[in-house]
Amino acid sequence: MVNNLSRSAWSFSDELDTSQSFETFCVYRDMGANRELAKAAKATNRNITLVQKWSSKGNWQERVNAFDAYVDETMVDMRLKRDIKEHVSKIKRYREMHENLGWQNLDVAEKCLEIARNALSHWVENPHIELKPMDVKLIASTGVSATEIGSRLLSDALAVGKLLESLPVDIEAETVD
Repeated sequence: MVNNLSRSAWSFSDELDTSQSFETFCVYRDMGANRELAKAAKATNRNITLVQKWSSKGNWQERVNAFDAYVDETMVDMRLKRDIKEHVSKIKRYREMHENLGWQNLDVAEKCLEIARNALSHWVENPHIELKPMDVKLIASTGVSATEIGSRLLSDALAVGKLLESLPVDIEAETVD
């Protein structure tokens, strides 16, 4: 990465540039892949022979190559940051969904176990009421299953949360290492 952009190869240089030559260089530099000295000369109303002299004296080709490399590096870095940010966002959504589903399953489990507890309590108080053991077993079994699923989902959500905290990625950093 370029550490000091204020003194980059494409910056103004007292040894290489005048204000007029630098203005023309900037036009040339910013043309990108379609850059031509003749186009830069025309765009700045300069004589092509003069622009060719400035280009030679000012190492324009070397300077625009450095500029192009910097722009390319910056674009790759931005794409990496965007991809990382999107992936982190997906992982966070996944964790949130697991947590929500986990709590929902625990709520279902609590209700199932409460129904089973109430049915047994009602049966103890009224032994003449017919209570099918299979019904109580099914309700309790559903509650236990919901508890196991909810606990597993919450555990996964916590693990993914810990993973997110431990990622050594700073999307706001200047560069992606």
